[in-house]
Amino acid sequence: MVNKFAKALYELIDAMIIEGTASNKVILKLYEFLLYEMMDGVAAQRIGQYYLTGQLDGIKQNGIEPQRWKVRRNKAEFYLRTAYRLGCREAAYDLAWVYLDRRKTASLQDYRSVKWFKIAMRFEKGPRKWDCYQHIGCYYYRKIKGVAGTKKALEYWRVAARNGDVASMIEMGIAFWFGDGVDQNSIIARKYFAKCIRKDPSTVKRIKRVMCSTAPEGEVNRWIGSL
Repeated sequence: MVNKFAKALYELIDAMIIEGTASNKVILKLYEFLLYEMMDGVAAQRIGQYYLTGQLDGIKQNGIEPQRWKVRRNKAEFYLRTAYRLGCREAAYDLAWVYLDRRKTASLQDYRSVKWFKIAMRFEKGPRKWDCYQHIGCYYYRKIKGVAGTKKALEYWRVAARNGDVASMIEMGIAFWFGDGVDQNSIIARKYFAKCIRKDPSTVKRIKRVMCSTAPEGEVNRWIGSL
């Protein structure tokens, strides 16, 4: 009976969100009911996401003053940890972003962020799973100096790139373009860059900047135009 009631309430909430018939604060109250009356982990995760993304006040992290962001981040952390303890494994991915996005100290070197990305990649499927791989690769690249860090990062980026993660494809292309941790090979680098551009045209600017650092701009423009 409880599960049927919770399912019906989730369907009502989803309909209200789609149709825009209730404010975010009303939605939040309904999620709080599911959490505190039924100990529902998914409800806790959604409340955490509300605080993390700024859906309640409409202000994203980069537009909020540091003290206010700290309060909001702490609330997001509390609810997402609660969600994970209640069995909502998907909350691990959101927790990783809580630490990764921390204002002023936002850094891929934050061990707690990587810890949760490693947990999340065991449960996630699809793009979120490969996003975990990408961020873990970035952590090793920045944390461990020299070739050892680059090779460790490439292990993660290679897997994510193979599964369609655009950010990892760019990192692999850059590695081959400059010979960072791998033998320099502009042909392989161009293959990665081409896949990126075809999948996400917004990556053109960054890829062009990388290629123009060592190749004539005219040549790079012709190559991009041929894709």
